[in-house]
Amino acid sequence: ASARASLARPVSVGTERKRLRAPYFVDLAREEIGRRFALPTTGEVRVATSLDPELQRAAERSLQDGLARIQRRAGGAPSSSPEGAVVAIEPASGRIRALVGGRRYLNSPFNRATRAARQPGSLFKPLVYLTAFELGLQDQSSPITPATMISDGPLTVQTPGRNWSPRNVDRRFVGDVTVRRALEESRNVPTVRVALDVGLDRIVEVAQRLGIQSPLTPIPSLALGTSEVTLLEITGAYATLANRGVRAVPTTLAAPAPPAGTQLQAPIAPPVQVVSAESAFLVTHLLRGVMQSGTGRASARWGLSEVTAGKSGSTDDLRDAWFVGYTPDLVVGVWVGRDDGSSLGLSGAEAALPIWAATMAAALRQGPPTPFAPPAGVVLVSVDRNTGKPASLWCDHGPTVEEAFRAGTQPP
Repeated sequence: ASARASLARPVSVGTERKRLRAPYFVDLAREEIGRRFALPTTGEVRVATSLDPELQRAAERSLQDGLARIQRRAGGAPSSSPEGAVVAIEPASGRIRALVGGRRYLNSPFNRATRAARQPGSLFKPLVYLTAFELGLQDQSSPITPATMISDGPLTVQTPGRNWSPRNVDRRFVGDVTVRRALEESRNVPTVRVALDVGLDRIVEVAQRLGIQSPLTPIPSLALGTSEVTLLEITGAYATLANRGVRAVPTTLAAPAPPAGTQLQAPIAPPVQVVSAESAFLVTHLLRGVMQSGTGRASARWGLSEVTAGKSGSTDDLRDAWFVGYTPDLVVGVWVGRDDGSSLGLSGAEAALPIWAATMAAALRQGPPTPFAPPAGVVLVSVDRNTGKPASLWCDHGPTVEEAFRAGTQPP
């Protein structure tokens, strides 16, 4: 059979059912092969892909088990069954190691990992703080750090046609909080304040550098994840954080060179430093706190809270549940929701985190993760968790945390 005809032919779901393997990944790989290589009109072409079969099976099993648990908990007719998707990417190379685009390909070949654009909710917040660390606040001379205090108090923003007053999920204001506490507890109001001080257009710019191609609307609610993205996009953005600010374009191919018998027509872009290693590490260090004492602390059940960084995401009315977490070697993203957009009734930590954790735990069984290490331009200082001030042997203070600072911005 000709190579072109093979690419055009859909994945068989008839007599080949028992041999169907990673069909959502195969569809994406076929699309990329057809886009990147000029194929011969006849003959066979062999292409090595980036798929890790063992991790792929673990991701498929984790999604199936997770969706079954959610279905039992929520009940409902089969037509309203929850759906989900999983993506695992190697940050340094961009190689997609596993990809599941739905509950069952035979029932729905629609790839929810690459084609379903949904609101990421709080999953977008780390990009707000990344922009603040990278570009600074527009109206302040002093740099923002993870220990900077931000007001968590009533806020009203003037927008065209109406005023908008963001609220926290717990409907409470707690006064001034550090950037760390704001992100660990996923507090909305401080994040909006930072976004407005940084500049919404600049947040869009940084998000695009990280690989988000879906349109992002520069309105205040952008900080809370109201612009829709795909799971592959947001997981790729987190992969850039894991890779110290270097973006490697996600790919299904094992190598960028064209396979024998083909010609390269759309090369994979080489990895590029899109934000500084220092800014990326500051966010990673905060997201490690999310896993240890914030919205991702349930990961301790799988032994993951001390070795990963990550963030949950939930949207209004609990329609979408997300979790993306990573080690320096692998980033895994999960989305759970319903195709019709109705409420799932569960948060990201409740619905997506268990699926993420089962997948990541399977990956770590293949080998221990590389430890997170600060780049040369970052220093670690013990500070009071509540005030961000340096911890001292000579004065009383509350619980402390080892905080990361860009060299020269640490408290005196």
